[in-house]
Amino acid sequence: MNKLKHTPGPWEAEHIKEENYYLVENKKEDGIIAEVYQYKCVHRDYEEKYNAHLIAVAPEMLECLIEDIKKAIKHWYCNWDYDYDNEVNYKKNSEKACLKENQKKVKLIEKATGLKINDVIK
Repeated sequence: MNKLKHTPGPWEAEHIKEENYYLVENKKEDGIIAEVYQYKCVHRDYEEKYNAHLIAVAPEMLECLIEDIKKAIKHWYCNWDYDYDNEVNYKKNSEKACLKENQKKVKLIEKATGLKINDVIK
């Protein structure tokens, strides 16, 4: 995953009680990722807490999505009708079919990384 540009995880959400907001931090690198406050000054069942926890788990969710796509490509490659005469096109076409089948995951990965899927999985 060295092509990804975000701060590596794990990230953690921490409640700052005296000022009533949450920090999302990378404790390994002692860096703040985000400060999360109440939305529109309307207290809706501690919404900022849940937003902070969702943000904090983002790198792990992204990693899972990328691994799912890589496994799916390998599965498609191993289970597609094999063309012994043209292995290069076979591999390219099976990967293309897999990415099309997993379009929602592909779009989420591209949105999260700002990169095209082929730049992420290679």
